[in-house]
Amino acid sequence: MTTWKSIKGYETLYEVSTDGQIRSCDRTIVCKDGKVKHLKGRILKPGFGKYGRNQYTLTKNGNKISVRGYRIVAETFIPNPLNLPEINHKNGNNLDDRVENLEWVSSEKNIQHGLENELFNTYWKRFKKKENRRKKIMMKENSKNVLNYLKAHNGEDLTAADVADALGLAKRSVDGIFTAMQKKGLGVRTPAEIELDDGSHKAIKLLSLTDAGMSFDPDADAE
Repeated sequence: MTTWKSIKGYETLYEVSTDGQIRSCDRTIVCKDGKVKHLKGRILKPGFGKYGRNQYTLTKNGNKISVRGYRIVAETFIPNPLNLPEINHKNGNNLDDRVENLEWVSSEKNIQHGLENELFNTYWKRFKKKENRRKKIMMKENSKNVLNYLKAHNGEDLTAADVADALGLAKRSVDGIFTAMQKKGLGVRTPAEIELDDGSHKAIKLLSLTDAGMSFDPDADAE
């Protein structure tokens, strides 16, 4: 059986149902010319949001706002005692806003559900694109920091681990950055040995910049 409830903040104006529909309520309005009109409530037709979900436009006091159907359903009918931030469509259909198809989840669980069920929708593709862009920007910044650190400590015996510790980076990241530098002729790795506390020796590789690396300007290269 379908249940209807008023939408919070829009009482007497709009209602939402357990099967995912939104309707306007019967109401009386006064027009600018003073005439009184009695409007019959109706089921609203959803638009198709940019994230592939049902989207509605609600009006109050002349102000319009766009809302997502699934969030209105969840906030109205599904308790959220843990204050979880996101809502998952259990069957993977983002247009199915029935209350039994929705659940409050963490961001991690929402992403995991999408991965496990191969729900690579438009939103997920945009998220991955944004994340890849963020990683690319971070890699450029880390590369610049590694280069500048090696310039400032030119002549010192430094390994990738030394540079990583100094800059707060993972050793693997520094290794990858320096490998890219080597391919551009900006740096070289020199084999060396160190003596450990027990008297044994360990092979290491020291990082140093070439003349090209010392004169290289990463900011000019970015332009």
